[in-house]
Amino acid sequence: MDGLTTMNKSYALELFVSATNREMFLTTTEHDVREIWLKRKIRLLRGSDAWTEQMI
Repeated sequence: MDGLTTMNKSYALELFVSATNREMFLTTTEHDVREIWLKRKIRLLRGSDAWTEQMI
């Protein structure tokens, strides 16, 4: 996906451990909606992992 940084792609890997998240992403037919959903999920995951950002 072109709109994601390498860091965001690494977070996406964590999201797709969940079968529910994988299924939701794969079955969403509108590309824009899928990208918005993924970026929102990554933003939430990054927020819960804020201490890691300070380490980088």
